[in-house]
Amino acid sequence: MATPAWLTSIRRRPAGALSLVVLSALAVLVSVLAPTLLRSVEQLGLAEATSSAHLDDTAIVSVADVDPGRMVVAASNARAVVSSVESETIWREPVVAAESGSPVTWVSTRDASATGSTRVAGLYNTDCGDVVLVAGTCPKAATDVMVPATDDGVVPGDVLSVTADNGVTQLTVVGRYDTARGDGRFYAAPSRAVSVDAPVSSDLVLTSSGFDQLLLTSKAYAALVLARPLALDDLDTVYADLDTAREATLGQAGADSGAELRTRLADVLRRDAAQADAATILAAVTALQALALAWFAVALVVQRLARVRSAEWGLARLRGTTRRRWLGIVFTEPALAVLVGGVLGALAGWALVVVVVRGWLGADVPVEPLQPLVVGAAALAVVGSLVALAAASLRSARVPLDELLARSAEPRRLGRLAVVVQAGLALVTVVVLASAVTQSDATGPGVALLAPSLVAVLVGVIGLRVVALAVGRST
Repeated sequence: MATPAWLTSIRRRPAGALSLVVLSALAVLVSVLAPTLLRSVEQLGLAEATSSAHLDDTAIVSVADVDPGRMVVAASNARAVVSSVESETIWREPVVAAESGSPVTWVSTRDASATGSTRVAGLYNTDCGDVVLVAGTCPKAATDVMVPATDDGVVPGDVLSVTADNGVTQLTVVGRYDTARGDGRFYAAPSRAVSVDAPVSSDLVLTSSGFDQLLLTSKAYAALVLARPLALDDLDTVYADLDTAREATLGQAGADSGAELRTRLADVLRRDAAQADAATILAAVTALQALALAWFAVALVVQRLARVRSAEWGLARLRGTTRRRWLGIVFTEPALAVLVGGVLGALAGWALVVVVVRGWLGADVPVEPLQPLVVGAAALAVVGSLVALAAASLRSARVPLDELLARSAEPRRLGRLAVVVQAGLALVTVVVLASAVTQSDATGPGVALLAPSLVAVLVGVIGLRVVALAVGRST
């Protein structure tokens, strides 16, 4: 059985085929690595911006006025507004509380030095949510009170004399709650979630019946709190949830209580999106530069191979080889090299991005190498390489036979177009470097920020000249 012409050519000139495999692999590797790594970085940035540490910035809060002694009614209306959002995988059950508009004073009957002035928060009935207790239990009776763990000198069992507008009320301390963890952060100052005259000290927490008996002027707050940090795939759902909550505020429950919707989540997402857009522009420009360089390199290597194989192609045409078979001789070798390189580059890119993300960003950051954008970029890299080799090969294939045969003896010179392109690239790099040196502040995807990638491209072009020279000599 006769050995295929393309296999014979590879055996004679392994350096050329190997160069095409490497260049195609690099093109696909960059096309996989850049968008996958960028998406992981964006995922990390969004998760950090919406983590539980930013409760006040990411909650969706409905605020309603409370008539003295009618906390449960107002709180129920506020709760109905945020309960209209049904994305259970993103949000926790609503956290509901009322908070007095002005502080009350209190003093321990056991130790007169233990005293203070703070606002009062009322639970929705007796629901403490996931409050973290340092000591004791949640309040259950109208005379029970839960104090912040930061209040020294007060322990469960103490009796506090609380002075409000309706007089003095005796309340028994049943627990101390952590103001820095769980729903304790919310109950410590519900108004902080909407930046409404937030109190300096953490609140005393009562049941709804205990709150009502103080006849305080207050507001009810119902908050939707994120169940987990957001992912990029959650954004459309979150924006839809914000619209749903706004519509519910204008509905019957919101109208009955005069509820308002307060949230800073949209601002947080916009800030994160602006940062992500800037990073996307830089990554896209750098990746395109790398792809363009790889495609240029493929065309250059194919031209070198075409010059070396010109004699073979001319003899094939003289022997009367059919056009279909002749095109197979011309394209099979470089096309196979590009496809093999594409597969190797994809595998290497996926492996490398996992290593980089796990080692640099953390084990919890998701890696999504099969996202449509990543697959499309890899396909574009392969198609671009095939187009580059086709353009270079067709240029040689269309040369008249006598000229094609004569080229094998001509000295190899750098074409005018190549000289212009490389000189222009060098000039642009110098200009950008000068801009980078003279620009004092680079806060966005400006020209100066492209300097590192342009330098890399220029170095790559120089490397290509060396590779092309090596291919030419080896063949």
